Amino acid sequence: MSASIVSSETKTIVLQVEVSVESGSMLELEDELQRALNEAGRLGTQEILKLFEPANKKPIVVNQFGLLKRFFGCSLRIIET
Repeated sequence: MSASIVSSETKTIVLQVEVSVESGSMLELEDELQRALNEAGRLGTQEILKLFEPANKKPIVVNQFGLLKRFFGCSLRIIET
């Protein structure tokens, strides 16, 4: 199982996921696939967060909070890069 970034350009990110399906039950293979997809999601999110990162690599601070704020459902999460 592995996930990797094949290319990362201005408007696109290409991820590659590799999952071995040689042996195991359907449940084990589904778990393996889920782990690989989660790894790809982490890599993709890491690349996307770089788009919001300032050139000096320091978070922009406004009123003691990072500038990048997003609403997820009912809770507010503050993401600092």
